[in-house]
Amino acid sequence: MSPVTSETARISGSSDTAAPTGRVPARRRSVSGTPLRTVAPDTTDAMAVANASIARYRGVNAMPAHLVAFVRNAVRDALRNAPQPVTKAWVRYSLTVVARLVMSGHVAGVPLERAHVFARSRLTRFTHHDCANMATQAQAGDRSRLDVIAEALLTSRTGSSWPRAALSAVDVVTPYTTQEMQRLHGWSFTAHPAPRRARVQALIALGAGAGLRRRDAVLVRGTDVRRNAHGVHLTVPDGTTPGSSRTITVLATWENEVWAAAQAAGSSLLLAPTQTTLAPEALDRTVGYVNDKSPVLFNIRRLRNTWLAAHLTAGVSSRRRKPH
Repeated sequence: MSPVTSETARISGSSDTAAPTGRVPARRRSVSGTPLRTVAPDTTDAMAVANASIARYRGVNAMPAHLVAFVRNAVRDALRNAPQPVTKAWVRYSLTVVARLVMSGHVAGVPLERAHVFARSRLTRFTHHDCANMATQAQAGDRSRLDVIAEALLTSRTGSSWPRAALSAVDVVTPYTTQEMQRLHGWSFTAHPAPRRARVQALIALGAGAGLRRRDAVLVRGTDVRRNAHGVHLTVPDGTTPGSSRTITVLATWENEVWAAAQAAGSSLLLAPTQTTLAPEALDRTVGYVNDKSPVLFNIRRLRNTWLAAHLTAGVSSRRRKPH
């Protein structure tokens, strides 16, 4: 009989019956009385059940298969650093937080290699940027778990140093060429349904025309855009400092697209007129949809770099200036 279905595994945490000699009960209780759930009462059995649980993991938000495989392998190889016997909660939480880290890196163009995904600088950015809307305690929990996993994946059993990934060509997110932008923008008119098409086109215009990051783009409303004889100007709210904002003059080639999107949105969110709020992570689905259909890889960071390159080419500073 397997340990999971054994009589020991059925012992209630509230029972006064002692566990058989030499056996570890499957359900224990903490000092507060909360059940401490383990995958199985034996360390070896617990590891086997944990591996089976990891193998069944399917990812989050229609995650691509190669990313799911990366998450599974990372958590599986980190099991040796988990408290033993490993618990279901530890496995579930680890899969969830690693999946979020991997999806964030995928959108940002981070190479799918452990040395890059779990680099200390990457974990810091994920904690303070992608998790900025989370409670401080939740951020600390995510970072603590990722540190444990990173240590298991990036160090030897006796070592303690973190390897530094060398900068390679794939780390450089190059701007789009004129031809690539034309193909990407042209393809956007074929996106369906209409609300998705509008979001894709607005996202392209905000990125290439104003250099907005994800965290900025989701805050912009139609009323934040104004037009005068000197161009189209975009006031971007500061999501971290209430009442603070900055103003950006949209590149001339994207003025009409940004203005049209603003007029359609009115006082609503420019990227989601029917919603009251929009999380940066929600754009992952939009980016994923485009990359499934578009002839050109869609990357918000590349759009911003294209905007920066346009300023450098023209010899104009991209630092914010007060519009006319």
